[in-house]
Amino acid sequence: MSAAEVKKEITAKINRINDTQLLENLDAIVDDLLAKSLGKDFWDDLPASLKSGIEKAEKDMNEGKGLSHEEVMREVKQKFKG
Repeated sequence: MSAAEVKKEITAKINRINDTQLLENLDAIVDDLLAKSLGKDFWDDLPASLKSGIEKAEKDMNEGKGLSHEEVMREVKQKFKG
């Protein structure tokens, strides 16, 4: 199948979608795939303030500060237990 034929099939499928949330999700997926095909990393597009927050959180976790995913899930389950 040629690229033009694949594009035509994709376009026809997209045109049948009326769910805005689904279309927005699809748009985000396509953006991600295009960026990856160009060798871009999403990290490069994040604002500096967000990057520094993520880096600080990672540093804190590496230093034993904060809670693991398992600990958070245990606390949430306990808190919202029936």
